[in-house]
Amino acid sequence: MNEQDKTSMERKEEPRPAERTREEMEFVPDADIYETDKELVLVADMPGVDRQSVDVDLSAGVLTITGRARDRKLEDGYACTGREFRSGNFSRSFTLGEEIDSSAIEASMSRGVLRVRLPKAVPASRRIAVKEG
Repeated sequence: MNEQDKTSMERKEEPRPAERTREEMEFVPDADIYETDKELVLVADMPGVDRQSVDVDLSAGVLTITGRARDRKLEDGYACTGREFRSGNFSRSFTLGEEIDSSAIEASMSRGVLRVRLPKAVPASRRIAVKEG
């Protein structure tokens, strides 16, 4: 086997990211994260998403936010002359550090803005007695 054949075989064996196939649009929500002395706060824009369509999940140190934006319904008697808003799914993941108290995370949703409060864990400190021997 010559060097060129070996190189092409190595390329075929490289892992490839999984491709998604969905009929709907998928959006990555814009997010800001700010820090106070007691917590981190994640603010994510998810226009068209209501509270019932949002899911906030923490698994293996990864916080994942998802939401579904539905098509807007037109009022009776109105015709649509132009449409820019599209339905679809919002999804984004964030890796959390160990300094977050995962048992105290809270989330709220208002007018298409998701706010996730990530309290900082109280550092465990204690005096350890030194024994003889």
